[in-house]
Amino acid sequence: MGRYVGLQAFRDSSLQVDGDLDLVEITGGFVAYRHLWSPKLRSTFSYAMSSADNSSDIADTNTEEVSNYSANLFYSPTKKLSFGVEFMKAERELENGDDGDLKRVQFTGKYVF
Repeated sequence: MGRYVGLQAFRDSSLQVDGDLDLVEITGGFVAYRHLWSPKLRSTFSYAMSSADNSSDIADTNTEEVSNYSANLFYSPTKKLSFGVEFMKAERELENGDDGDLKRVQFTGKYVF
């Protein structure tokens, strides 16, 4: 299941010396809120996190925890045309304590034929 949480941020299991698989316990969640400011203006605010209880046999460069939050604003001047902007911040921590973050701004436009 780990490969389906957080875009393959976690391993599914580790191989033990005796040939058995030790499954990794993963906890994750996601929450989002969509707000309509007006008939043409809307936003979505979201937060997601996942963490793994990796065994000591797994390399210390494996992911221990990831999280992100985002906020966007969409403007639809007509039913067929929309423009949007989104800000996202994400963080990742490895088993060895190394960590990093990502900040991203995205712009989009959509026309429905």
